[in-house]
Formats: sequence, C-alpha cells, structure tokens
Amino acid sequence: MDKETKFQTKNQNRFLHAIRIVIVCLFLVVLLSGAVLLIVLDRPTYSQDEKRVLAKKPAFTFSSLLRGEYTEDLQYYYNDTIPYRSVFKRFSDKMMSYKGIAQDDFYIDIPKDLPSFPPEESSVPTPILPTPDGSGSAAPDATNVPSVTLAPTKPNVNEFTQNQGIVTYQKRAMELYWGSKASMREYALSLNTLYTRKPDLNIWSMNIPTASAYYLPPSLAGKYGDQAQDCAYIRSLLHPDIHYVDVYNVLKKHTQEDIYLRTDHHWSYLGVFYAVEEMMKQGDLAVPNLKKDYTTKSKDGNLGSFYLYFDQKHLVNYPETFTWYEPKFSFDAAYYSYDTMEVVRTSKNKMFFYYSEPFYDMVNYGDSYLAHIQTENQTGRRLAVFKDSFGNALAPFLAKGFDEIWVIDLRYYKGDAYAFLEEKGITDVLMASCMFTNAGYKSVYYKNLFVS
Repeated sequence: MDKETKFQTKNQNRFLHAIRIVIVCLFLVVLLSGAVLLIVLDRPTYSQDEKRVLAKKPAFTFSSLLRGEYTEDLQYYYNDTIPYRSVFKRFSDKMMSYKGIAQDDFYIDIPKDLPSFPPEESSVPTPILPTPDGSGSAAPDATNVPSVTLAPTKPNVNEFTQNQGIVTYQKRAMELYWGSKASMREYALSLNTLYTRKPDLNIWSMNIPTASAYYLPPSLAGKYGDQAQDCAYIRSLLHPDIHYVDVYNVLKKHTQEDIYLRTDHHWSYLGVFYAVEEMMKQGDLAVPNLKKDYTTKSKDGNLGSFYLYFDQKHLVNYPETFTWYEPKFSFDAAYYSYDTMEVVRTSKNKMFFYYSEPFYDMVNYGDSYLAHIQTENQTGRRLAVFKDSFGNALAPFLAKGFDEIWVIDLRYYKGDAYAFLEEKGITDVLMASCMFTNAGYKSVYYKNLFVS
C-alpha cells in the first residue's frame, strides 16, 4: 500500500472516529438534557386521561429511609408524575396499537374464549305486582318472552375487535350485552313497591340501552342479549300507572347521529337530550331547546373510558369530538356527602366541572356527591333521580322543567329513600339507569332502596 493510500485510510479512520465521538456526545447531551428537564419541569398533579390524582412526593424521614419505603415511594412519585405524561402515554399506546392487524375501520384482536352467557334463572319465583290497595296480582308470565342463547360459533374476525366482552366496530367500542330476567323482575318489583307505598308520586322508569343495542356488527346480531326485547319485558312488568320513557325506540330514530360516545361506554349528551325531551313531553313539562336554552361546547381529540380504563389501546387512533350543553338559565346547585349528608360544595349557574379537559362524568362531579339543583321554575314539581352513571348527564336538561332536582346515586346512598322523598316534598321520581344495571346484579340496589 503506497503512502497516499495509507494517508487516505488514516484520514477516513480519523473522520469515522470523530463521527462516533460526535454521535456519542450528542446522545449524552440529549440524555442529560432530558434528565435535567425531567427534574426541573413542572410535574403534573392530576391525570386527565386516567381521571385521578397522581402520586405526591413522599416526606423524608430516617425511619422510612432505613425501611426502604422512602426510596420506593420517591421512585413511584417520579415515575407517576413525569412531565408531559399524557403525551408519552398516548405515543406509547399508539406504538402498541400497531402490534395488531389494522385494516380500514377494523382492529382485530380475538381472545381465546368468548364470554359465556348467564343461565336463565327459571327457578326464581314469579314476583307479585303490588297494587295501591295493598293486594297483589301475578306478574305477566316470563315464559311469553323468548329467551336468548349464545351462538356456539365464533364471530367473523374480519369484522370487529373482541376483547373481554368489548367489541370495536367501525371505530366504535361497545360492550356486549346480556341480561337476567330475574334481575329485570327485581327492578320492576322495586318500582311497583314504591308505587304501592307512594301512589301519589309520578314514578318514571328510564331503561337506558347501551351502544351495542344499535351498533353491533352483523355477525354478532342476535347472538347476545336483545336490549329491545328486555326493555319491553321490563315495561310489561311495571304497574300501568308508572310512566315509561321508551328510550330504546326514541334513540333508534337517531342512530345516524352521535347519540353514543365511540370511545366511552356512556351515551352522549345529545342522546341524553332526546331521552329527556321525550320524558318532558309525556309529563307536560317545559321541553328543553338546545339552541335557545343551552350553550353548545365541544372539544376534539377526546378518548373515553374504553381507552382509559379498559385497555383498548387501539382507540388512540380513533379520538372523537366530545360535545356538551351548558344551561343559559339560572339555577343554584349544592353537593352533599353520601356519608354525612352535609353540603360540601355549592355553585351558581354552574353544573359542569373538569380539571383541564371535558369528560362524560364532569356534570355535577359525576358520582361523587348527591346533587341538589334549584331552579327559578314555578311548576310545583320536585324530582328525585335515582341513577347509575348513565343518569349523571340528565340534570342539565331536566332542570328546564322542574323546580328542584335531587340526583342520587343508587349505589352509594345509605339513607331511608322513603323518608327522603317525604322530607323533600318530592312529586316525581325517576329511575335512570342502563340496562346492565336494570337487567344485572346491580338491580339489587333498587330492591335495597324500595323493597327491603
């Protein structure tokens, strides 16, 4: 090898060595800068994505240090409160979502076993429908309503995502539904018992379907519980003087609209509006008008409970626009502790609360408190709403027609329901819960309130 070639080779080696040094230095600069930024940047205290308060920095004590608790808690604090946490989380979930096979609107992820359908409780005795005079009549024969069985074959995997009872179809996640006739009878018995003991009340039943009642892929149609059939069955069990809000058929007229959230298991505020509109018409009450009575607000890029709590990471690719309606009319609100029944918060003309981004449960602090809304109406009508989370969103629209509204979560209320209705001078009672509650084991909450 001549001198010129050796010189060129030596220069090339020096150049490559310099490149390596520059790359290592750049890597170290980025690494150290990132470390410094993670230390000096403000750390979040609340996760909007997870709807929870993040870890707090632990207090130092020598005893906790010696036990190893301080370093463990400190490590958890720094991991839990990393700056731009939601950005990193969504980026990570987006990368994870690519592990599946995405094709057009479908994300395919089939588990080994589909959920089993609960057996029909044929051994449960038929309840007695109470009547105002205290006598009873047998409930309609449950055998007249055909039962639903689960098809033994697995659905078409090219059509939807199925994961632990959650289906994603055409960018919409939804829960597979099944119901128990025994639970439906328990729900109906609770309302009928209330009617027997308080016949002067206007009692309303609002059985709220979930999204799968309308949006299941064709390959699953008829293979799980039929919510239309179950709503009709509950209606057939109720005393004829109980007002029934036919939510299923009301919403069926609007399935081309955004009546359900796509990434959350709840209905949308638009779907809630249509249900309340129907109730107000039946009750000869002021019907809310979205344009005149409310300010419409919305936010793009929202991800709901299916993504946040149910590990449906692929939904990070399908964020949705979340829309809500804030009342223009005046009202006062107070929020009570379920444990002490004392007022813990109040507000004026404000019913929606959120930390940084809107979400379904922001109305009246979600399930956290018993809420009391007092309006300027002079109708003489005072409403108590016993509800699960689906009933949270009703208050902004109900407030248009009632003088007062008490919103009570049936899962957390510990008092005497009858004494409460008497003390507050309630004229109307609304049971507003989804079909998973009314046709599932949570129907026992209604029984505990009105029968036990």
